[in-house]
Amino acid sequence: MSIIPSASTNDTTTTVPDEDSHEAAVARYLSTPYTDDFTPAPMAPEQREQIRAALAAIPAPPWRWIGLRDAGGPQLVTDHSGRQYLLRAAKPTDHRGDELLDPETDAVVYGDLEFRDQPEGETYSLMRSGNSLAVGRTEYDPDAIVGVANPLARWFEKSAQHATALLAEVDRLRTELADQARATEYFANQSRRRGNQLAADPTRRQVTPVEELAYDMDTALVSLSPAERRGADAVLQVLRARAAAAVIPFTTEATS
Repeated sequence: MSIIPSASTNDTTTTVPDEDSHEAAVARYLSTPYTDDFTPAPMAPEQREQIRAALAAIPAPPWRWIGLRDAGGPQLVTDHSGRQYLLRAAKPTDHRGDELLDPETDAVVYGDLEFRDQPEGETYSLMRSGNSLAVGRTEYDPDAIVGVANPLARWFEKSAQHATALLAEVDRLRTELADQARATEYFANQSRRRGNQLAADPTRRQVTPVEELAYDMDTALVSLSPAERRGADAVLQVLRARAAAAVIPFTTEATS
């Protein structure tokens, strides 16, 4: 259903478009607020899920540029699964949908992608054809395209791969932080327990070596998986390195 304005100037009602109509999709897109506030802030779980959903909706990386110069120019394809085409220029057609032919050579006329590009030494950027930016396979086969010498083209090629790698790194760091938090909680509990022991027996001076804590930690971590041990192992290495000279910060002196 199209959005048809009312013929009456006094009628302020608006026709509600169908949920799946083109007008509804355009209205949703235009109503999405834009912000240029990029102040660093913790990423909400919903944001991570939105990125995962966006990645799941497109062909998996890696991607790469292929094509032939002057025969369609650069074309972005998947580098797996039998090569799926992701981005390429359409062939120009006439009003009947037939391919256009070059009147001089009688060859098919191809389209070509254009990229925003700023040549070295130039003040301003401009749109340049994919054919002019294409990287040929070899000197003797320059028309077989294996890449595009342009920052935007490189980003298109690697963006999904970069996003996938960054999400994996976020997951790894979150797991590591959780492991370290568990290790910190363990040591805090151990410190409180030993402090209570010293307070309950004030007749002698007691100093608990760091090595004893390291031994206790080793014992406590036996049941954890390698992934769960990662953060705790880092703490354990520091303890072992300082075990020869270091002691727990608190001591209780014997009283007479």
